[in-house]
Amino acid sequence: MTKFAKLLMATAAFAAGVAVSSEGAYAQSSCEDRRPGTLSTSTGRVLQETFEKLQAEDYQGVLADTNGLIQRGVSGYDRSVVLQLRGSAYASLERYNEALRDFLDVVALNVIPCAQENSLRLNIGQLYLITENYSEAISYLRAWINGVEEPSADGLFLLANAYVGVERYQEAISPAERAIAASVEPKKTQHQLLNFIYSETNNVSKRRALLEKMVGIWSDDKAIWTQLSQIYFDTGRERDGFAVLELAYQAGLLDQEREFVALAQYYSVYDNPYRGARLLEREINAGNVEGDEDNFRLLSQLWSQAREHDRAIPPLRRAARADSTGKTSLRLAQIFVADEQYPEARDAAREALRKGGMNDDDTADTRFMLGFALFNLDDLEGAREQFAIAARSESKRREAQAYVEYIDVLVETQERQEALDEAQRLEAERR
Repeated sequence: MTKFAKLLMATAAFAAGVAVSSEGAYAQSSCEDRRPGTLSTSTGRVLQETFEKLQAEDYQGVLADTNGLIQRGVSGYDRSVVLQLRGSAYASLERYNEALRDFLDVVALNVIPCAQENSLRLNIGQLYLITENYSEAISYLRAWINGVEEPSADGLFLLANAYVGVERYQEAISPAERAIAASVEPKKTQHQLLNFIYSETNNVSKRRALLEKMVGIWSDDKAIWTQLSQIYFDTGRERDGFAVLELAYQAGLLDQEREFVALAQYYSVYDNPYRGARLLEREINAGNVEGDEDNFRLLSQLWSQAREHDRAIPPLRRAARADSTGKTSLRLAQIFVADEQYPEARDAAREALRKGGMNDDDTADTRFMLGFALFNLDDLEGAREQFAIAARSESKRREAQAYVEYIDVLVETQERQEALDEAQRLEAERR
């Protein structure tokens, strides 16, 4: 049985549980003047079985009994009880408009006591909410609140939902907050609704405090963690946002590729690229992150930032193979140069030039990397050629020209030394 059906049954039980008398029902204009009603003996005998059917969830049986009594023309208090039972059956069968009709008719009879009539307003308000007639729901739920000393958490929650339905978010705050305060145990749906209301009203501080509370209660809910992290980032508390994401990852709650990649990047931002590289490598190997060009390039960057140059090379090789341009091969050449692997740097730089697709600065940088590799492989002529080409670029002019001049000095010195050695050899032969 649904929670709503149980609520309606409570109303029906109140109606069916009254004393049975042979006297007719009565009606007064003001509910404050109404005495507890009594059922006629004939109606009471039928309804005793009808109420048992309602408890047993035999809703069709309830409808058969109550329709029979209505057709017999029951009136007054008897009619109010019959309508409440039939309305409860209709609601349980999700025939909400028919349930509304019966409950509204009960109120219009003006025969039930104030407390019972007010409980019925709560049911009517809920039915209006279900049928998305939010304005009427608000009207009846507010009337219900005014008639009780301590509104229930469920009723306050309904009113907050009705206000949300018509986008009156400011008015929804109070009943939503009161619903949470009135609940003996924390209810997730209540907190989620208030979180949404705070978001719509841009109540950042209250929303942050609410999410901090929620994450402590429902620690297995990924959405709460990610929302709390985002609100930290949005309010300038980036480290707290990162810490929340890290905790969510350690709890095994993150499951999207973009989340793993973002967390790895945050590790880099907050000076721990090694952990970022370990995370990204682990998730790529597990198949949770695609092993594509971008992710392999990021993994290589993280290993490089962690000064793990040997570990940066394999993922970058894979990224370079997938890159139709020479950009990744240039990055590979730079890593090889940093690790003093000059033959590999030479090959990577040549591959970058072969692929092309780079801007002028990257092309000049590639020429410079190739020149540097050749220089360290004692190919001075080839190195000078590459440095001279790189020097045509504004970005590399000074640095590349310095190497050109340095090589010229080396070559000149080497030629002088060779000439001196040859003269000494000839002089030795003459002697």
